[in-house]
This record gives sequence, C-alpha cells and structure tokens, in this order.
Amino acid sequence: MQAQPFHSLFHAQTMARVNEHHNNYGRFINSDTVLWLAWIFMNGPIQWICLAGGRPLDPWEVYAMFVMWRELSVMLGCKWVPNTPEEFEDFRLKFEQQEQQFAPENVIYAKAIMNSALYSVPVFLRPFGRKCIIAILDPDVRCCLGYEPEFNPALRTVLLYILKGWGWFQYNVRLPRFWPRQLTPLRANPDGRLNFPPYTFPATPYYVAQTNWNQYGPIAMLNRLRGLPLPDPRFGSNGVMIQSMGTARPTTESQLNAENRVMIAAADLKRQPFGYRPHVKFQPFALVVTQDMLPGYGDAANGYTPEECADGVHTSNTNQEVCR
Repeated sequence: MQAQPFHSLFHAQTMARVNEHHNNYGRFINSDTVLWLAWIFMNGPIQWICLAGGRPLDPWEVYAMFVMWRELSVMLGCKWVPNTPEEFEDFRLKFEQQEQQFAPENVIYAKAIMNSALYSVPVFLRPFGRKCIIAILDPDVRCCLGYEPEFNPALRTVLLYILKGWGWFQYNVRLPRFWPRQLTPLRANPDGRLNFPPYTFPATPYYVAQTNWNQYGPIAMLNRLRGLPLPDPRFGSNGVMIQSMGTARPTTESQLNAENRVMIAAADLKRQPFGYRPHVKFQPFALVVTQDMLPGYGDAANGYTPEECADGVHTSNTNQEVCR
C-alpha cells in the first residue's frame, strides 16, 4: 500500500482488502491500536536509517514520511489521526504508557514470528540467530515479549557497529541503485493476477511464479536438500487477486461476498479526495484519544465523537474484547 500511487486502482484495492480484514475482526481491534501500528511502520525505518544508515534523514524526508502515513492511517479508517508529527508523538507516548505491557499472549506471537524469521537459517545457527534478533530489539519490545532475560548488551554493541559499517559501505562505496528494490508487483499479469518477488515472503515463497531457476537453479537445489519449500501452486505460484488475499472465508459464498465488498470499497476509495475516512468496524471507544485531541486530520465522518473518546461519557473500555 506504500508502493503504488494514491487513488490508483492497485492502491485502492490494497487498502480496501486491509479494511475488509479489519471489518471481519473489528470487535478485537481498536482504532488507536491501528494508528499506533501505523506510527511503527513510519518511525521504525526512520529510527534505523538514522542509527545505522549512511546518513541521517533530513527533516523534510521525515515529514514526507509522516504525511504519507497520515493519509494511509485515515484511509485505514482510523477514527482519529493527528495533524502534525508533534501530535503523533504525543499520542504515541500516551498509548505506550497505557497499553504497552507484557502479556502471555505476546510470547505466543513472538515465538511464531521468531520461528518465521529463522526458518531458512541452518539449524546449527538458529540459537545464535535468535540471540542476534533479541539483541537488536528495542528495550520496550524485549520487555513486552519476555525476552529481557536473554538480552546480551555486548552482542547488541557489536551488531550495531557491524550495521553502521555496512551502512557506511552502502552509502560511500557501492554504486547507486538504478531502480528500487520492489517488494510488491509493479503490475498485474494479463489475467489480472499478481506474482510477488521471491524476497517478499522469505520464509515461504507465497505467490512467486515458478521458473526453471527457482526450481532447478543452484540455490533451489540447495533448498531442496534442506527441505525448504519452493514456488508451487500450493503457495499461489499461479498468482493471486488482491481481493482474495489473506485468510479464506469458510464457504465459497462468503468468500465471494467478501471479495465483492473489497471491489466495491476499492471503487469508492479510488474516487474519494485526500482526507476521506471510510467506515471500518473497529471497537466503538477510544483507548487513549481524548476530547481535547479532536477533530484531528481528515473528514469528521466516521471519526470519534466526544462520547467515544477515552474521557467521554461511556461505561468502560474494559467491555471491549482485547487481542494483544
């Protein structure tokens, strides 16, 4: 959803597909959580580029990323979106102080992500790979995921020096890229389906077209010996339609209905102006957004009302189902 021009058909379909997923599980999802996640996608690259890149980002580059994610957040149906980076930072601090904490469910989630990250690493190197991943995590993330006892500060220092050295090499020694490293397809196949580059989902080759190279090339043969999966129809090698991506619905009828809703929502998003906020069935009440923060960026429609704010007149946010 970042790679395509705003209000293009491809971009609108992508946003509509994400919103359909959030509609399906909306009773577990809070708008404030989605906004905080958008902040992570925005600030994470900024943090690591400034920490280990060839040069820190200029202020205008940081602001450009904020403007992009501000628009993406309102297109995701977030019921409050900040106008300025300062408002975003204030929201982030409030959210993390109130909501970011350890929970047993976090351990289950972290284990799945760790297994995915280490899936293609040789077995004898996985324990060290695990230590490296834990070492570069931010302190608050380590704490929330229960990794603090395994943290090695000396290893973190070494890894940061290595990353900084690699950033310096990339910036000062290597030739500039002639084209970007595209993580999503630039265009659809003639039949309207999409095939992804092989590095989009490194653990499993989802939606990667079968070729002689990725079936019988030297890397493919090595992966066969290691028992790793190769592009295959089981993983969508024939391509996928945007509206059908994600977890399939339980019946053919419900799946087709969901795909039809995505296409209708995409057509609506494509013709709407900047600042348009679609209706997404998030939990009704805010976690941290208060009345003094209203109205925020974007159309007032489908935004928080004063009564829905964290300090509004309602019973309690504890009645909302929570999925950490």
